[in-house]
Amino acid sequence: MLLVEKGKAYIYKNFLMILRTLLILAFLIACTNSVFSQTSDTSVSTTKNTNINSPIVYVKFCVDTNGKITNVFVSKIKCRNCTKKEKESYKSEAIRVLSSSPDWKPAKEKVYFTVPIKFDLTD
Repeated sequence: MLLVEKGKAYIYKNFLMILRTLLILAFLIACTNSVFSQTSDTSVSTTKNTNINSPIVYVKFCVDTNGKITNVFVSKIKCRNCTKKEKESYKSEAIRVLSSSPDWKPAKEKVYFTVPIKFDLTD
């Protein structure tokens, strides 16, 4: 009897862990869609693009206990045939978009995220 109860508790604990992970993923998808909808002059795409020259900027940031986005910086940029000036403009636009996004759901402790932002250069 005790072994069966421990088994049920183990399954229930794993179920809660999986459910929590799915909720976090759904939250991240909703937040990135919110961020991408705020771009003003640069087209940002969340879909797969066949253009290999489209720059991808990886932005790292922190969500604090008040839901504010802090410590926004570019951790990496992938861009073929981009000049240094173009890379800087992509970096600054990605930082601007994330910094101006609305507050996120407050975290229990500081949480760091890395989000890839792909710029669609097609007309």
